[in-house]
Amino acid sequence: MKPRYLKIQAFGPFAQTETIDFSRLGHNPLFLINGTTGSGKSTLLDAMTFALYGDTTGKERDASDMRCQYAAADLPTEVEFSFELGNTHYRVMRKPVQRRPKSRGEGFTEQAAEGFLYATDASGQTRLLVDKKVKELTERVVALIGLDSEQFRQVMVLPQGLFRKLLLAESKDREPILSKLFQTHLYKQLEDSIKAQAAQVRQQKDAQRQQLMGILQTVDCRDKEELVQQSQQIEQAIVTFQPEYDQAAQALKHHEQALEAAQALGKRFAQRDELVAQYQQHLQGEPGIAQLRRQSRQAQAVEKAYPFYSALQQVKQALNDSQLKMSQDDQALAQAQADLVTANTALRQAETAYQARDGLTQQLHQLEQLRPKITQLDEATAQLTQLERQAQQERQARDQSKNQLEALLERQQMLEKRITQLNQSLPDQVALTQQHHNLQALMTQYQAWSKLTQKRQQRVADSTDKQQLLNDAKAALQQAQHRLNQLEYAWHLGQAAILAQTLQPQQACPVCGSVTHPQPAQWQQDITPVEQADLTQAKDQLSRALQACSAAEIALTDCQTAITALDEQLAELLALSPQLPSLDNAQLIAQQQQLTQALEDAETLQQHLHEFKQQLPTLVAQVQPAQRAVDSANQAWHQTQTELALAQQSLTSLQQQIPDDYRAPGLLTAQIAQLHQQREQLQQDLNNAQTQQAQQQKTVTMLTQRLASQHAHQQTLVTQHQQAQADWLAAVAASEFSDEAELLAARVAESTYQAWLAEIHRFEQAEAKYCGGIEQLNLELAGMSVPDLNQLTEQLAHQQQIFNQHKKQWDDLQLNQAKLHSAQQQLQRLEQKSQALEAEYQVIGTLSEVLSGDNQAKISLQRFVLGVLLDDVLATATLRLRAMTKGRYELLRKDARNKGTKASGLDLEVFDSYTGQSRPVATLSGGESFLAALALALALSDVVQAYAGGIKLDTLFIDEGFGSLDPDSLELAIDTLKSLQMSGRTIGIISHVQELKEQMALRIDVVASAQGSQIKLVGL
Repeated sequence: MKPRYLKIQAFGPFAQTETIDFSRLGHNPLFLINGTTGSGKSTLLDAMTFALYGDTTGKERDASDMRCQYAAADLPTEVEFSFELGNTHYRVMRKPVQRRPKSRGEGFTEQAAEGFLYATDASGQTRLLVDKKVKELTERVVALIGLDSEQFRQVMVLPQGLFRKLLLAESKDREPILSKLFQTHLYKQLEDSIKAQAAQVRQQKDAQRQQLMGILQTVDCRDKEELVQQSQQIEQAIVTFQPEYDQAAQALKHHEQALEAAQALGKRFAQRDELVAQYQQHLQGEPGIAQLRRQSRQAQAVEKAYPFYSALQQVKQALNDSQLKMSQDDQALAQAQADLVTANTALRQAETAYQARDGLTQQLHQLEQLRPKITQLDEATAQLTQLERQAQQERQARDQSKNQLEALLERQQMLEKRITQLNQSLPDQVALTQQHHNLQALMTQYQAWSKLTQKRQQRVADSTDKQQLLNDAKAALQQAQHRLNQLEYAWHLGQAAILAQTLQPQQACPVCGSVTHPQPAQWQQDITPVEQADLTQAKDQLSRALQACSAAEIALTDCQTAITALDEQLAELLALSPQLPSLDNAQLIAQQQQLTQALEDAETLQQHLHEFKQQLPTLVAQVQPAQRAVDSANQAWHQTQTELALAQQSLTSLQQQIPDDYRAPGLLTAQIAQLHQQREQLQQDLNNAQTQQAQQQKTVTMLTQRLASQHAHQQTLVTQHQQAQADWLAAVAASEFSDEAELLAARVAESTYQAWLAEIHRFEQAEAKYCGGIEQLNLELAGMSVPDLNQLTEQLAHQQQIFNQHKKQWDDLQLNQAKLHSAQQQLQRLEQKSQALEAEYQVIGTLSEVLSGDNQAKISLQRFVLGVLLDDVLATATLRLRAMTKGRYELLRKDARNKGTKASGLDLEVFDSYTGQSRPVATLSGGESFLAALALALALSDVVQAYAGGIKLDTLFIDEGFGSLDPDSLELAIDTLKSLQMSGRTIGIISHVQELKEQMALRIDVVASAQGSQIKLVGL
């Protein structure tokens, strides 16, 4: 991955938009990122890490806290980072969660985090890969680069305080980093796959073993031989017992058949007795059935005569309806005759009134002759009215023009006076603006000072805790050293005592060479014997204590470095504003509100003055047209007055020629219209009277004819009623009833009649069924007697008891035989499967133990492969480390296996040519560990690309660490980085060391100010 450009906006200390175009630095540049403490040098690495992964390099600051306090409220925080992988250019843009001003109204709203990823191929075509989804963006970046955030910080971006993490990591922590870099996950997958197969085979073997024991336990056998012996014994017992069992079963069957036959005969006798009892109970319902037969016969007779009754009722109803209709028509005819008399009277009155129509026609002719003069009078009146209205309007226009002219003159005087007043009272707006800007900068500095003070207090508290941890670690180190010294002293004493026991007179001592031994060493009873394992354990404990002490010292140094950095930032703020500690936030806010209000008031006054000055020329230009409008309105009004006098004379002349009753406008026309309406009304009344008289005459004729027809129909209905009455009385006389009331009372519903018939039918069927069944059973049981079931039951129970005893014994034999036979079959199948599983486990189990690290070396396949690769990395790193330490140090992979189950194979140690011994890398000093970590990171880049593992590490950013080097080591480190530059690497160094600034002309300077930091490219 090689960076192309980085754009930062309102991020960290950068208040505006700052852009770094890495292509301007040249091809594979070696450059310095320089600036004062707190200016924002490390923020550039934070910005790149945030753009790619959404977090910062040190992970001490949340991404949402990276918004610049100096930035304008409407300028959003965002970072855009472009880089190239192969022939493809990628562009990442990410925004954190932040507050922005509302688009409507006042206040702020929270904007969610967003992320975008674009890819541009060699042809120049750009595609959007991720749209807004920050989680998906991070996943895509990890897939592209091949490193997650933690691994990226350890091999490509080395931030403050994290140089030594990769160098000092344990095997288990270093393994995932190297696996990701060298793409050795296939070996891990192979380990897991083989291990899972072995576990599965082992589980199957255990399951088969448990199944075998379970099968033998079910048949109470200890082994397979006992199972075979029991099976043979059971088979012999079955052959011996079978004849006796068959004889008992045959006897039981004979007794069961005898009892079944007797029970069947007893049931037939019981059935006959039950049928006889049921038949006797059935005969008790005979009187009721006789009553139903009688009622049914009467109901049938009623139904024969009832049609005559229905016909009589229908004729009666028709006769009553006819009489009612005739009465209604008589009333309607009388009303129609009265209406006809009224219509004849109205017709005569209309004919008399119609005779006055001729007089109305003559009066209309006379009025029509006056119509032209009336028209002239109306026109003269309208002209006079129009001239009066015009004169009124022109008078109003003249008055309005005068008022407008006076208003313009008054407005002009008022504006001139107001402009003079505003010029005298307008405050110095430039001074207010400067005061407000200064106060805003001071408030920003105060907020930054407050946050830095809080962070420093927290760091001081952490420093106290870490100092205590360091003291404890030093005490533990001293204790471990003291214990090792005691153990070594005791061990040497013990060795001397053992050696003294082997000394012989006149023989040379293997230590001093003397042949005399005046005071040979003696075993001391108060000293506990010490073994070599105790010494080894004490040395390991001392090594761990040394590592813990070094780690605590590094942690304390990091914390103190952070406090120093915070002190420098606080000093810079106090240098800009010494009064910060004495300020009060509430007073600053009140001053800001006062200045803001004063600026708003000054702006309002300035705006009013500008508006007044713009309005004054316009008013001056409007005065002359207003004066001309007044003169024109006066002239028009005088001319209209002359025309009004002439129109009045013409109107008076016309009024003298027309009668007074018709002078008013519209009276003549209204009178003519009224006469026309009267004539038409007379005609209409005559027509209506004639129509009404004809309709009434037609109604009288129609009703008279209908009454005659109804009289004839009435006579026919009377005849029919008489005949129906005679037929009904004859039917009653022919029935068995005494009168018609008794006959009608005997009538029942059809459903009741059918229910009677059904009840009678069921009774007759049941009687036939009982008689037939009794007769059949009598024939069947003739000559037979009732059997003794109790005796037969006792005989069967005795035989059943005998058979049950034989049956139980027989079933036990059969069950045992089946269980034994099934167990033999299951054991045979399990033995076949066990042989196959054992053969498979001999291969897969052994392979799993070797691959997963369950071996003497405690090294898995992946860790073995990574160990080989790490050897290559360490060989390359040693070349650079030797050059940077003048041949003193070499990086080695620790060969000794760790104690217990702790993973090993990837642990590092350093060989010191000064002592000729190897020791843990944690024992290196701060500057030495920086050089070792730098050499290791550079070697990783070389070896990973050499193995073409899919990850291209051609960029390295180093944040601080050079300050811990002496001048010679610094020069050697710079020479090493320059040699990397020549091999095609892009290397950026973040430092404020003056020697670096002097040696590296190509720089990115980060310049801090009270309004935020800015970026400048130097040496292009």
